[in-house]
Amino acid sequence: MNLAHMVSRIMGIVGVRFAGAGIGFLTQLIMARIMPASDVGIVFMGMSAAAFISLAASGGYSMLALTQLPKLALFQGRTLQRAFHHLVLLDSLVMTLLCGVIVFVADRLVGLAEGQTIALLFGWLCTPSAGSIRYYSAIATSNRRFNAAFIPDFVVRPGMLLAFVLISFLVGHKPSIVEVLIVFTVASWAMAAVLAYQLRDLGVTLTGLSFPRGKFAKLLRSRAFALTLVAATLLAIADIVTLLAGFLLPAADVAVVGITMRLAALVAYVIQASQQFVMPDFTQAIVKGDGVTADTLVARMNVMTLLLIGAALLGAVVLGAWVLGMFGSEYVRGANILVLFLVAQAVRALSGMNQHLLSIKGYQMRTAGACLTALLVLVLSAILLTRMFGMEGMAYALLLAELAWLVLLAAQAQSLCGRRADLFWMLQKRLAKPQ
Repeated sequence: MNLAHMVSRIMGIVGVRFAGAGIGFLTQLIMARIMPASDVGIVFMGMSAAAFISLAASGGYSMLALTQLPKLALFQGRTLQRAFHHLVLLDSLVMTLLCGVIVFVADRLVGLAEGQTIALLFGWLCTPSAGSIRYYSAIATSNRRFNAAFIPDFVVRPGMLLAFVLISFLVGHKPSIVEVLIVFTVASWAMAAVLAYQLRDLGVTLTGLSFPRGKFAKLLRSRAFALTLVAATLLAIADIVTLLAGFLLPAADVAVVGITMRLAALVAYVIQASQQFVMPDFTQAIVKGDGVTADTLVARMNVMTLLLIGAALLGAVVLGAWVLGMFGSEYVRGANILVLFLVAQAVRALSGMNQHLLSIKGYQMRTAGACLTALLVLVLSAILLTRMFGMEGMAYALLLAELAWLVLLAAQAQSLCGRRADLFWMLQKRLAKPQ
C-alpha cells in the first residue's frame, strides 16, 4: 500500500468514525430531550457495561488478532488461524459466563439498585455480540476489509438506535430504559450476525473445532491478558468512567457525566485521528534511527495537539453551558466537569505519542503495568473523590489517572527506547541545546 493509498484509507476511516460520532451525538441529544436524566444515566451505564464486560471477555484477543493473524497466515495457512479463532471462542465463552456469575453474585450479595441491576444485565446480554463485533472488526482490518471493519460497528449499529429514538421523538413516545436497552441489544446482535456472515470465508466458523494447547495457547493467553489492560486504557476509558459513575453517583448525575465524557472523547478522537496522519513517517523515522526527523514530527504533533485542545478548552469555557443546555437544563451543571474532562484528555493526548513509540519498538505489552496502575488510580481516586466533590470528583479522578499514565509511559519510553515522544521531552531537548 503506497502512501497516497494509506492516507486515503485513513481519511475514509476518520470519516466513518466522525459519522459514527455524529450519530452518537444525535442519539444522546434526543434521548436527553425525551427521557428523564435519571433514565438516561441508567441507559449510559448499560451501554458502558456492555463495552467494558465484552472488553474483559475478549478485548485482548482483538488487539492480538491485528498482529498475530497475518503472521499465522504465513506459516500454516488457515490451520493455525482457525485454532486461534477457536481459542478466542473458548476463552470468551468462559469469561462471559464468569462475568455473568459476578453480576449475579453482586446483585444478590451487595444489593444493587434496580437501575444498576438492569444496566449490568443488559450489558452482560450484549457481551457475546459486542465482543464478537470487536473481534470481527480486528479480523477484517487484518485482512484489509476496512468497510466490514468499521461501517457496521460505527455507523449501522448506532444508526439503528438513532432510528428508534428519533421515531419515538417524532411520534411523541417516551421510551423506557428497558425499551432503549432492548433496541441497543438487538442492534448489537444483528451486527454481530452480519459480520459473521460477511467474514465466513476467513475461517471464523465452528467447523472442525481445534483448540490449541500447550505453549501456543499459554503464549496467546498471556499476551491477550496484557493487551486487555492496554485496550481498557486506550479504548474504553470513557465507558469505564461512566460505569464507575453508575456505582458511585445518583443516576441523574451519571447522565451528566456520560454526556460530558462523550463530548470530551469527541475532541480526543480528533487528536488521535490527527496523530494517525504522522504515524507512517514517524514509524519509518524510528525504524531507520532518524532521530532528527522523529523529533520534528513529534514537535509538530504536540504543537497541533496544544492548538486543538486549546481551542476545545476555550470553546468549553465560553460555550460549554450553552451546548449542554441543548440536552436539557439539568445538564448545564456539567459545564465545569466538561472542562476538567477536556484537561484530562489533553494530558492523554500529550502522552499518546509515547504509546505509539513503545508499540513501534515492540514494547506494547510492556505497557500493561502502566495501564493497570492508571486504572487502579482511576478507581481508587474515584471512590474517594466522588464522596468529597460529587460529579466533579469523577473528573478529578480521571485527571489523576491520566497524569499517572503520562508519567509511567514517559518512564517506560525513556528506559526501553532511550528517548520519548511527549511535549516535555521536546522542551527538555530544546532547553538543553547550546544557545
